[in-house]
Amino acid sequence: MAQNTKKISRKRAIKIKPRGVRVRKEAPRYDAVAASSRFVSSVLWILAIGLLFNLGQAVRWYNNGTQLAVIEHELFGEYRSVLGKNPGTEPFGRLQFEHEKLAAEQQAGLDPLSVAAALSRHSDAMVRVDAMKLGHKQGLIRGLYMPDPGALREYLKRLAWDDTYSFSLEDQKDVFGGIEFRLRVERK
Repeated sequence: MAQNTKKISRKRAIKIKPRGVRVRKEAPRYDAVAASSRFVSSVLWILAIGLLFNLGQAVRWYNNGTQLAVIEHELFGEYRSVLGKNPGTEPFGRLQFEHEKLAAEQQAGLDPLSVAAALSRHSDAMVRVDAMKLGHKQGLIRGLYMPDPGALREYLKRLAWDDTYSFSLEDQKDVFGGIEFRLRVERK
């Protein structure tokens, strides 16, 4: 087979490159100085950004520390106002102890949840409590019992057996739909 040795003339070749664009005929050469310069400038930018970040964190830490010092100063001022000049090494624990002491001294009042528990422990489905006014020593309970006077007397007998509170009937009257009652409650 014979090879085609005919050359294509330049006139017949198609121009692919646009005007004004230089095309390299050789591969670019590695320039160690330029590469080192780019690496050093990149490292310097990264260091500058890191230093700015750390500087921002240091300012934030300083502001938080200053704010914490002000809060602790005010808190210890409050401890001193309640506990005296020497609040001790653990003022919060001492404050809790003093609070529990005061709460134990004032415990003589009636607890609404335990009164409601005593009422419901002895009740059946026919009782409805409308209002409770409780003081330190005694309280008043207002409610409605469904229309059965005998069952109301049984309910009052069951309330008399309660271990914590004594209940006494103050008033009862027949109303439409039941018996309205008022009970006085005291701690036994």
